[in-house]
Amino acid sequence: MNISEISGMLGELAGAGSVEGLLLTRRLEIIYSENRFEESQLIELVRRMEDVAAYYQGEKRSVEQLVLGFNEGNMLFLFDASFRLVITYSNPEDADILGKTARALLRDFQMHQLVDHMADGKSVEVAEKELWR
Repeated sequence: MNISEISGMLGELAGAGSVEGLLLTRRLEIIYSENRFEESQLIELVRRMEDVAAYYQGEKRSVEQLVLGFNEGNMLFLFDASFRLVITYSNPEDADILGKTARALLRDFQMHQLVDHMADGKSVEVAEKELWR
């Protein structure tokens, strides 16, 4: 899946509610970023997200969604396998609908990734291992 396809997919989410920014990562790799943060801030945010995921994994638990509210706005973090999606938005009442919509888009993205790997001749097991472990 190329960046224009990712942009198109996330464009649906960008136009929803009070969304102000989006960030899609695979572990520490930034796949897509459309927001107001500087690069150094994004790198720090990605590191902190991975710290959260690692903490819960170390506790033999998983975190799927985290919502934080600030004076300047809100952040919704979705954790799924090795992918992370962060949405910044202004209206706190949008959290539920954004979470549901974003979760569906993240699943679609992962399915596209799996299909792309399989189209390259990889087995399902190999593709899953490369993508989610």
